[in-house]
Amino acid sequence: MSSKYTMKDIELQIMNLSPTSSKVEILEKKVNDVQTILQNNIEIAIDNVDKTEDLESKTETLSRFSKEFSVQAKKTKRKYYWKSKKLSLVIVGIGSVLLYLGYKMF
Repeated sequence: MSSKYTMKDIELQIMNLSPTSSKVEILEKKVNDVQTILQNNIEIAIDNVDKTEDLESKTETLSRFSKEFSVQAKKTKRKYYWKSKKLSLVIVGIGSVLLYLGYKMF
């Protein structure tokens, strides 16, 4: 996987064959080199598929957590909104009672 052959590499290897090499030997060498390149490319493609599947799995998990966070954030926001409203009503109620008692005293 770490060794990547280019067509130039293949041509250089063919030139390294002895001058007495037959055309069949040269073609066999070319075929073998092309097979090696194809095998490397297939391994890389398989690795990419595995990485893609892993990435899809992580994306789905992150999406699920994102939705759960959004729902929980809305619940929390509503909870504190109503706490704030209740506190405001209590303060207004106490203020009203104090005003009412204040007017009664005078």
